[in-house]
Amino acid sequence: MGEKLYYKMKEVCSLLDLAPHVIRFWEKELPNLSFRKNGSGHRVFSKADIDRLEAVKKMLYTEGLTIEGVRKRIRASEDKANPSKTNLLGEIKEIKDLVQDLIKSLDSPR
Repeated sequence: MGEKLYYKMKEVCSLLDLAPHVIRFWEKELPNLSFRKNGSGHRVFSKADIDRLEAVKKMLYTEGLTIEGVRKRIRASEDKANPSKTNLLGEIKEIKDLVQDLIKSLDSPR
């Protein structure tokens, strides 16, 4: 692969041996796949985009994951990359549980 900033759909399909409709489907179904469009509305792909597509292809075709399995793995890797998000969600759940317990104790007859 040369040192281009962006690649056209046809180039990416050729590099990865994928059909365009497969890439469009993955883009619709997977949270980390969102591609830029040029002035004429055609998708253009950076090297990082191609790397992500290659990883998805490996998960689906080599590892045998389903689309849902890939989606879960992406979420898990995002949580690992951003532990503060995971911690925040845990704290929110704890607060919710405390509020629910408080409401129950206020509603119960004395």
